[in-house]
Amino acid sequence: MPATIQTCENLDVIERLLSSVIHRARNAVEMWTLVCLGRVVPDRQAVVEDNCEVLRAHILVLRAWLQESGCSRETLEFVANLLAAQERFRGAFLKLTEFPALSLSDVQVATEALAEAYESIHHAAACVGNKAGFEVSALSLANADREAYSRDILAHLFETFQHALAEQTGA
Repeated sequence: MPATIQTCENLDVIERLLSSVIHRARNAVEMWTLVCLGRVVPDRQAVVEDNCEVLRAHILVLRAWLQESGCSRETLEFVANLLAAQERFRGAFLKLTEFPALSLSDVQVATEALAEAYESIHHAAACVGNKAGFEVSALSLANADREAYSRDILAHLFETFQHALAEQTGA
């Protein structure tokens, strides 16, 4: 019988990779937004690019593990969705590194794209976990407070940038 994701002896590795992706996305929302808002980090784009490359690498390793386990095409499609969401996440953050030179409408588009990409990352990771027959620990109730904090940041991110711009321009 061919191997399937359910019979993979390394499900713990797959779960850890999925949780790592979620934790990295969550940390990005909590920390990279501060990088984009401030002038403390001299090369904000490099910070985002470097960290996005690590996030992408985790997803690529996940894909390799899943392919090796003989998972379904549908599972690999969820991983492809995860990669696409990571790229949108990267793009939105890179746009925000241009702050304060962005127009408010560009900031709003970028913050909305960031929130959508974050949701897509979570959805795709949860789908991969469901196909494997487990709940991704980073998405469990044990992490609910941390997740609520990240979602609150996303919900108010445009207003945060708007306020920072007003402070910088003295408006």
